[in-house]
Amino acid sequence: MTKSTACLADQSLDASRSAIARLIPDAMERAVASYRSFVARDIPLEAKEFKDHHTAGRTALAHLEALLRLARWTALPEQGDGEDDLDAVLTEASRALAALRGESE
Repeated sequence: MTKSTACLADQSLDASRSAIARLIPDAMERAVASYRSFVARDIPLEAKEFKDHHTAGRTALAHLEALLRLARWTALPEQGDGEDDLDAVLTEASRALAALRGESE
């Protein structure tokens, strides 16, 4: 758990939702800009590099999808305790970010 996610874990669900909602627009803007920059590059012709290029593109899109899910989650009214949902969304977002950075789980 990173310092920022530890801070979120110490907050109420509503406070966590609000904190995440404030982060999402900047995160999405940066992710879209990064993806646009990436796809503007020349696509390699060699099979392995071609495959890696497309895998990286799919990973970037998965990151954007995770951010969209987070955005939708922050806009939803609270249902039940919501803790399992928050954990699942944060875990999915962490995995997408790790994959984007090339880290293993």
